[in-house]
Amino acid sequence: MPIARAIVLVVCLASCAESDTHGPSQDPHGSKSALSMHGNAGAAAALEARKKLPSLTAYDALLREASQADGVNYEVVRKHRKVVDDLLAAIAVFDVESVDAVARLTLVINAYNAAVLRIALDGVVDGDKASIDAGLFEEPALKFAGREMSLDQLAAFGRALKDPRIHFALHRAMRSSPPLRNRAYEPETLESDLDAVTQSFLASQYGAQIRERQVFVNELFESSLSDWGGEEGVKNFLRLHAPALVKEYLDAPLGYLVADSRLAALQR
Repeated sequence: MPIARAIVLVVCLASCAESDTHGPSQDPHGSKSALSMHGNAGAAAALEARKKLPSLTAYDALLREASQADGVNYEVVRKHRKVVDDLLAAIAVFDVESVDAVARLTLVINAYNAAVLRIALDGVVDGDKASIDAGLFEEPALKFAGREMSLDQLAAFGRALKDPRIHFALHRAMRSSPPLRNRAYEPETLESDLDAVTQSFLASQYGAQIRERQVFVNELFESSLSDWGGEEGVKNFLRLHAPALVKEYLDAPLGYLVADSRLAALQR
């Protein structure tokens, strides 16, 4: 069960303070019952700890302006570079272990995407490169959980929380990667947001295609097969989240799309 489902929606956090005499939970994901195991005090403590998360107000406003349907407007990112730097600085000193797993997952996603914006701006846009080099994800990029990390290491930290939908929230700055969402991720809406970005990407040309009755999926599935439990696990995931037409052709072996490493930026 994905970690975001197993922990909490904010609606469920609030309802956990109620007595179980109201009958079994109607939450189809079991979020309420999972929190209830920790008792009312645990739910209240989780809510209180979240209040100390770094502010996302300015970063959210930046994303609304910079992230568009056909790419990222890096001129906007350049104009508001301090917003990105300030968020990463705040995350660098935040005690990641002081919050629940859902909040940690939002920290990973926001930190990753902000760091990608900074790296792409410095190393690709200002460097006048045309595409994203895989080496950018292997170099030290930010401080998180008390240590310097590369983007690959940060992604691994997030993947260890056992919700494979994180793959579709992480933007790798290239055209074939999941696009940069035009809002920051927050614990209160993470569950529905992860479902939305996953389903949206799988419905796009970069997420999944059908060619001669065979499904071809984004190369991220191939590069992280262990996260899904192998190809059959990928197919099971697609059966949950992919468009109906894709589901009709999952009996055949999967094919994998070639990555388009060109920068996902508005044409200048």
